Amino acid sequence: MIRTPKQPSADTASNQQLARKIHDDISQKLTILGLELAVLQATLSKSNTLAPKIQQLSQLTTEVAISVREVMEQLSARPK
Repeated sequence: MIRTPKQPSADTASNQQLARKIHDDISQKLTILGLELAVLQATLSKSNTLAPKIQQLSQLTTEVAISVREVMEQLSARPK
């Protein structure tokens, strides 16, 4: 079967569906985690011994969110 440019392959459709699921589930949960860490960090005084760990976890959450976004973009990319 010859595909026209308007007919995405099954793999492309599957990848796009996976990218949507990642966005709808994982990205939203990472956003909530980041917001909750920011609230916790704002609640604790800077002298609290947990403050550096919370900052570290917040940074890690941001890094994971960026990585997930990059994977979503790769999965959503249409073949040329």
